[in-house]
Amino acid sequence: MDVDLTLFCVDRTPTTEQQTIMDEMLSMLRLRVASTYLATDQAIKLVKLFPVHYAGARMNAVVAVFGRVLRLHEAIEKLRNLVPRIERGTLIRRLGWLNALNPSTCRIAAA
Repeated sequence: MDVDLTLFCVDRTPTTEQQTIMDEMLSMLRLRVASTYLATDQAIKLVKLFPVHYAGARMNAVVAVFGRVLRLHEAIEKLRNLVPRIERGTLIRRLGWLNALNPSTCRIAAA
């Protein structure tokens, strides 16, 4: 899979031009992964192309690739850790609790 996404640095308050570029990158990512499946390392590399300090960029990238990852049980924690801590709660809600939790790593106290 050949994905041509360009990494650029922006601050937390992007200009309209930067917002437009990020929206185009996300649209291109969604289009490219719609017809293919990804290994965990491929998904991680794609998400890492999006800047951490741009609000919502990596979260949207994780949402875009989440349904296309093979062996999702191996990728859940890794993908979640790519998103800044402040956005992880929103990510889990967007993906859905049952999709975003790995039952083998959950620690729930039995009554």
